[in-house]
Amino acid sequence: MSLLSPRDEVAASVEVWQLWQRVKGDTDPSVAFNPFDASIGDGTDRTNLVKIGGQWTHLFGSSVEVNINGGWVQSFGTKSGIVATVMGDDTIVPTIGNQGWFEYGDRLGLRITKGWIADLFLNGTAGPQPVGNTLHGGVGLRISY
Repeated sequence: MSLLSPRDEVAASVEVWQLWQRVKGDTDPSVAFNPFDASIGDGTDRTNLVKIGGQWTHLFGSSVEVNINGGWVQSFGTKSGIVATVMGDDTIVPTIGNQGWFEYGDRLGLRITKGWIADLFLNGTAGPQPVGNTLHGGVGLRISY
């Protein structure tokens, strides 16, 4: 983090983490409209992620701060632990490719008292599905010292 002026600061970051999703197994017996018995065992999908990002924050007056941020995220070493067995087709293991996407956001903060800040924020992603092209916002209360 670097202070450009008493009202402006910038920061750069590198994040590395792993995500996993546990999936509970299921069976799908054959019926008249579905002639294939299928079962999926319990499994865990895993992916490693690295993000390179940055942000800029500006203080207006003594109580309003605005922040914009963004970063590139790249997945690697993605692996599915799910195996499906379909009668007549043997086993099927999904292949999951690595993906990259851009994350962005902004925040409007109102300093209520020393250390307490109320925030409105908007965050999104841009990139391929299923990760990209989402947008969400919210309200938060933050403690800052």
